[in-house]
Amino acid sequence: MNSLLPAFESVFTKYSLLTAFALVGAITWGSYLVADKLTRGRLHGSAIAIFIGLVLAYLGGVFTGGKNGAADWPVLSGVGLMGGAMLRDLAIVATAFGVRMEELRKGGAVGVPLPGVDVRLKTEAGALVTREDEPGEIQVRGPGVFRAYWNRDAATAESFDDGWFRTGDMAVIERGYYRIMGRLSVDIIKSGGYKLSALEIEAALLEHPDIRECAVLGLPDDTWGEAVTAVVVLKPGASLELPTLRDWCKGRLSVYKIPHRLRVVAELPRNAMGKVTKPAVRALFS
Repeated sequence: MNSLLPAFESVFTKYSLLTAFALVGAITWGSYLVADKLTRGRLHGSAIAIFIGLVLAYLGGVFTGGKNGAADWPVLSGVGLMGGAMLRDLAIVATAFGVRMEELRKGGAVGVPLPGVDVRLKTEAGALVTREDEPGEIQVRGPGVFRAYWNRDAATAESFDDGWFRTGDMAVIERGYYRIMGRLSVDIIKSGGYKLSALEIEAALLEHPDIRECAVLGLPDDTWGEAVTAVVVLKPGASLELPTLRDWCKGRLSVYKIPHRLRVVAELPRNAMGKVTKPAVRALFS
């Protein structure tokens, strides 16, 4: 079998490696250039990297765990697309949904639990979420969930709630589908009594014609609790002021989600994996 999966990702072990062992086969590595040829260069930059690259040829589908460019994949390739959510700590895909592009276009949408996987949402106060549009932490239970961290009793106790694994991600249920809002530690902004998804605001800001990259976070504010703050990298030759950005956001974001602060930087701080590090972004305001 041919794999486009990076070997350092746990999903490589779970799918490419174990599948090859089960079939008594061998693995050959493809490159992102293969995918680039499939798209005829119409997906640019990191857009290719969002595809996990597990090609289900016999089902005529591709599984993606990312978002950028995903909605264009069937148009470009003629191959159906499935989406879902996965955690490095689990030996399962926690949720997945079929080829429903109207759902995939929603930022963070990951579908419904797979058979054999129990998923629930729990508020910070410890109450179970029983209605739609109410945010809560994603907790997962099932035969694919590990029992404990090796020789780390304190971490195990902190990560489990009566047998349910605490993912640290917050989500809401919308029309029966789970939508991830982000990590509780860095992606949830508590502003004016609302719990806001930084990922949702970032997705909206990236539609701005002058913004190339952005990171959104909440900074302490006497009035709002946390003020929505946007840190952006602009396209060459562009300029942007906060009043202009706020005007542009009207009609695209709810009023309480529009940034109160703006900072333009030359580049966003990233870790060795290329991911934006929100703590380092927050440190820019220290």
